[in-house]
Amino acid sequence: MKPIRLTTAIVSLSISFSAFGSGAVLSDPNASTVAKNVYAFLASRAGSNTNRVLEGQHLGGINEIVDPNQFQINAYAVNNKLPALVGSRYDSNNKNAAGSPYTLSAALDQQINNKLIGIWNTNHSIIHLTAVAPNPWSFQSGRLPSDSDGTLSELLRTAPASAAKTSFWNSIDIIAAGLQQLEDANVPVLFRPFPEFNQSKYYCDGKDSIGFKNLWIDVYNYYVNTKGLHNLIFCWEAWVLNKAPAYSNIKPWYPGDAYVDVVAGAYYFSYDKTYFDTNGALVFPGVNDKTIHDALLSFKKPYGSTQWGLNQNEPNNTPGDNTFTLKFINNVPSFSFVYYWTGYQEVQLQANGTIFVNDPAICTADDLPNFNSDAGIRMPNSGNITAIAAIHRKSKDVITIDFYNPLIETEFRLISINGAISRIPVSAGGSQIIMEKEKYHLHNGFYIFEMKSKSGLMRGSLFLTF
Repeated sequence: MKPIRLTTAIVSLSISFSAFGSGAVLSDPNASTVAKNVYAFLASRAGSNTNRVLEGQHLGGINEIVDPNQFQINAYAVNNKLPALVGSRYDSNNKNAAGSPYTLSAALDQQINNKLIGIWNTNHSIIHLTAVAPNPWSFQSGRLPSDSDGTLSELLRTAPASAAKTSFWNSIDIIAAGLQQLEDANVPVLFRPFPEFNQSKYYCDGKDSIGFKNLWIDVYNYYVNTKGLHNLIFCWEAWVLNKAPAYSNIKPWYPGDAYVDVVAGAYYFSYDKTYFDTNGALVFPGVNDKTIHDALLSFKKPYGSTQWGLNQNEPNNTPGDNTFTLKFINNVPSFSFVYYWTGYQEVQLQANGTIFVNDPAICTADDLPNFNSDAGIRMPNSGNITAIAAIHRKSKDVITIDFYNPLIETEFRLISINGAISRIPVSAGGSQIIMEKEKYHLHNGFYIFEMKSKSGLMRGSLFLTF
């Protein structure tokens, strides 16, 4: 843990929580409690005074899961700290089979899930998963477009029957079965169903934005409403750097707030380009880089990177430097998670790893609350609070909160992940708040709190368990 005693006003949090605060509600109204808790935590990171950026690491996919020496979270430890966000991918070319056929396999998905479930239960790292239906017009083209491609609208469930439509939904059913296994284990998933849609290596290339949005919504509704999967946090991702003008206008491809929970960018920083000026300010060398980057920020959703690579295309595969990531974070206050990719771009291979994981801005696995905790109280964002104790008192549960500084406001507000507000009166000049569970209708889960003290406006997040 990296606790910080805060004695000044949290100005940046004021901005952050006006954007996410009571609006930090998952698109799925029937989402599981643990999925809501994870999402509320992600939404509360932007602008936090500590642990605001989750350190993430991709573990591999179907080729790595069969190797007992790979897919091990401990391999990515830096100074004995493990990533707060880890994940995998269901679909890929199977390099362990003759001819490396493109593969989406229920059996391999189950092996991946077993490993992710173990990590969730042991380390409490948030799970990220990518799963794409391979090209339905040409399955062995994998993610790539092909000469036989039709339109995305041909794949909608209401479209006329076709071989491509059957192939697509058969693949979706395989993915849904894997996601069901994770839900059965009570594992929430930060889920990418159509990653980096604005890349030429995906079969969305050359298609129309309306068809893409309609297909996203159709797939969303199938997973959530038809299959009854309520453990999903839907992530919409775009490739950010070095894109041609045709790939830079991403806003028309956004499916809408009702079908997206998180937005993300794939950031691969070229080894031979400059991304910071002499004053340390972020600059974008690509003519369309800033256009895409700014578009992602404009959606007012929790935002981060689901693919992060330093020293991209370096001839000798020389790793980069984690201080680069820290500079980026300092320039982008709303940035909430960074998911390092594989090979020489893995987080533990980058220089200055200890500086990175010990930085107050970085959230590692040991900084996470236990989202399934059934006792006590956890505070991922300490703010101005010094001590918290959960106390059973006969028939009622009581939480006490002690502060560094005397309070000047007469009301302490707790905003639940569903937007409900509990207003708890306090004594001006006091330094302790007493909250009774039944009296104020409190329950297990995340809350955003806000009030004023002599050190200024305080806003942050609480995770309560009774």
